[in-house]
Amino acid sequence: MNPHGFKRQLRSYLGRKVNEPDGQTRRIRKVKLQDSGRNNLIQLADMVCGAVARSFKGKRRKGQRDYRRVIAHREIYVQFWPRK
Repeated sequence: MNPHGFKRQLRSYLGRKVNEPDGQTRRIRKVKLQDSGRNNLIQLADMVCGAVARSFKGKRRKGQRDYRRVIAHREIYVQFWPRK
């Protein structure tokens, strides 16, 4: 999927999940894609998502859950997206 298609799908998904159905209250107005290598907070979010994703992937590997254990006390909810 190209970046524009992903951005469109993400904006639509977040709009449905976060914004009020009446259209009056919009908590998310704009979706902006950024390179994680240029933004420390985006890089942190990318690393956390990677640790969670890796803990669920395929065959068990040594250390696969180690990084997730480091952040587990902060975890509230995990959701796979986009669904296949």
